[in-house]
Amino acid sequence: MAGSEHLPLRLPTRRALDEEGRLVEEVVRKREHALATPRSAWRSGARELLDHDGPPCDPVGVIAEPDRLRTLVHEYGKLRRLEGHTPQSRGQRFNGLIAEVFQSWGIDAHADFDARGNIDVAFSLDGTRYILEAKWEAEPADTGTIAKLQKRVRQRLGGTIGVVLAMSGFSPDAHHDLRDGERLEVLLIEREHFEAILTGLVPPQELVPLLLDRASFRGEVGVPLVALLTQDGPDLSGLRFGSPPELDNLVARAPSSFKASVAVSNLPFGQSGVAEKAADVLVLTLTGGLVEVNLREQSATTILPIDGCSRNVLLGADGSLYFVRKSGVGQLSGGELRVAGGALTGNLALVAGQDGAVYAFANSRGDGPDSRGALIARLGTQVGDEVFYPIDYPSACGMNASWLSTKELLVVGSAGVVVWETDGAAERLPYDLTNPMGLARLDGQRALAAEGEVSLVELNPAAKASREVARFNLQGSVSELAATASAGLGGYLFSHYTKSTGETKGVVVGFSH
Repeated sequence: MAGSEHLPLRLPTRRALDEEGRLVEEVVRKREHALATPRSAWRSGARELLDHDGPPCDPVGVIAEPDRLRTLVHEYGKLRRLEGHTPQSRGQRFNGLIAEVFQSWGIDAHADFDARGNIDVAFSLDGTRYILEAKWEAEPADTGTIAKLQKRVRQRLGGTIGVVLAMSGFSPDAHHDLRDGERLEVLLIEREHFEAILTGLVPPQELVPLLLDRASFRGEVGVPLVALLTQDGPDLSGLRFGSPPELDNLVARAPSSFKASVAVSNLPFGQSGVAEKAADVLVLTLTGGLVEVNLREQSATTILPIDGCSRNVLLGADGSLYFVRKSGVGQLSGGELRVAGGALTGNLALVAGQDGAVYAFANSRGDGPDSRGALIARLGTQVGDEVFYPIDYPSACGMNASWLSTKELLVVGSAGVVVWETDGAAERLPYDLTNPMGLARLDGQRALAAEGEVSLVELNPAAKASREVARFNLQGSVSELAATASAGLGGYLFSHYTKSTGETKGVVVGFSH
């Protein structure tokens, strides 16, 4: 591909290395402190839990330039649709877009690195140098493309690794020849891998080492995204159907018409999310992945053994499941994993649109002084079709959102309750909620929120009224809600309780009124 001026890779300075070492030491110190802290002491730590992917974790894969990355997502959509481009001009611009995506993640990268056009993209990650060949053509890449890059790798210093990105995949011969060849010097990635990086479903700081591990330890290249991410799944060994002794007095305060019972208990502490897939069938988000629970059959099956998922899943109109992971949104349909969208920052929550679309709420918008606030993104049919709407709500304060209508979005968080309208208007409501997180739409006028330790509160924004529905004897801070499909006030609450041993465990409570 056509080249431009020669731009050298920037090596890290001694000051940068010292700063990196200081940050690593700080992460280790916080991790050791977290591991030494009793779980019961986390009851008041709602903010820490909400700001991380489960205690403890490392600040790996944080978007360095969120606004820029979302702009690149939009441009990627135009390239995919060939808006303003020919296939030839798209290929030329694609090199620059790839480099800018890496840069948005804080990775040193340059497009058209060789003045003769021999290297499409060069980047450096964790001290390793990579040269990348990009192909966006109608036909799959063949053996010739890989062989050409292998030759260029061998002309570089030992330790340099080649990467072939083929948006239309690779021919069977290409995979066969690489498997049966000599020493592996090239990694193969396809559209799903690039879209995972672009959206943050799998940040590059996570994806590239996963590719290296498979190539180094197993001799595998061209590994599908779902295979790269698949692990053992959540620990379900202690899962129990029904109530534990600690929750014999589950409801602290409620009218006589309110009914509640424990559906599932003794769940592992960590990530929490609940959604109703069908009558008596739930999908739980746990540390380690997604689990389908059949209450009638009293069975639990891991349906997505991928760590890092968070909050509630959302059932799409076609029966597929949308889920949040890191800064992106994935879609699980028929056992197949697809990247749905992303490039979002902060705490994310999926929101069902009254227009039939899937939305993602992000409580942080960007990195610049003009980008403070929250964000709601309307996902499209493919990556690059997203539409991002800024919301006037303080950054890092919003915990959840729900569409009351096609134009009114209810936002709850530590900064209060706000109804935001698509024309940009926003109205703050006179509700005093403590650490609201779970939120479920009841109808066009009402929503149900879970707050404090732990109360269900019905909100009626039109009437500017609220009422407590019930109060539970549960451990607060992190509670999720899912409304049932049946009419009336009913649903499921995912919260936590303390066992007699002092351990904190997750619990799902079904309720109706």
